[in-house]
Amino acid sequence: MENTGAVLNQELDYNHEAKRALAQATQAHKQWKTIFENSLKQQIPIDVDRVRRDDCCGLGKWLHTNGQRYYGALPEFTLLIEKHRSFHEVAGIVANVINSRQLPNPDGMLGAGSQFAVASTEVILGIYALQRVIGR
Repeated sequence: MENTGAVLNQELDYNHEAKRALAQATQAHKQWKTIFENSLKQQIPIDVDRVRRDDCCGLGKWLHTNGQRYYGALPEFTLLIEKHRSFHEVAGIVANVINSRQLPNPDGMLGAGSQFAVASTEVILGIYALQRVIGR
């Protein structure tokens, strides 16, 4: 019986860690647009190679380690991995255009309905879906 209790406590720890990581990731991913807008305004170059990678941000690190280890079999997890990877592909394109300083209309690339905005929303929705499953 003690072993069952230890396993249950370990599962609760993983769920707590997952909920915390996903909550932090939601806030961090909402900041990408601000990061890009600030880079445009202040002419700060962006590390495009790093932005393109889906394993460098906090969410990506969690997804590729403990997230995969404990939740990788869940369809919601698989969908989030796909949406997160797609987001970073789009974010890399945006970062490259920003670095070129040839962005005549930032709202066209960052505003509502843009590929970036859609990809960002899909990541957030994917996080929410996984949070619902983990929260059960």
